[in-house]
Amino acid sequence: MNTLLEIKDARKYYGSGNAVSKALNGVSFSMEHGEFTAIMGASGSGKSTLLNVIATIDRPSFGSILLEGRDIAEMKEGELATFRRDRLGFIFQEYNLLDTLTVAENIVLPLNLKKCPLRETEKRLAKAAASLEIADQLSKFPGSSPADSGSAPPVPGRSSQSPP
Repeated sequence: MNTLLEIKDARKYYGSGNAVSKALNGVSFSMEHGEFTAIMGASGSGKSTLLNVIATIDRPSFGSILLEGRDIAEMKEGELATFRRDRLGFIFQEYNLLDTLTVAENIVLPLNLKKCPLRETEKRLAKAAASLEIADQLSKFPGSSPADSGSAPPVPGRSSQSPP
């Protein structure tokens, strides 16, 4: 197998002087292509911080994060934006959908930003909708579906019974 991800002495500090908090303190490990890894630890142990620096949401204070040999911690903002769009997928605990866009529009947004041809976008949308069994939800807005009434918190200022 090839190394997919290699974290070398990753450190993330917040604050300054005597008020420095060490969210990550010398984390090192690697993951191979096809390998599944669980990140576990007590509350406040740095799990979310580690995921944020791997996902380029935040930068480490020190150390390197190599994805297929390339140090993503050294990328410039423009490179990071392209990298996130083309190479990363995020699954957040909350939906993080744009409530002014339909479900379909939220799904194809990254393809539109990449200027993917319309035919390809439609094909990929149909495949994703079929795979997730959500074809009947595509024209709805986030929060307007009965499926949204489960664990997702209500959007402040909006009734859960009415679309935006």
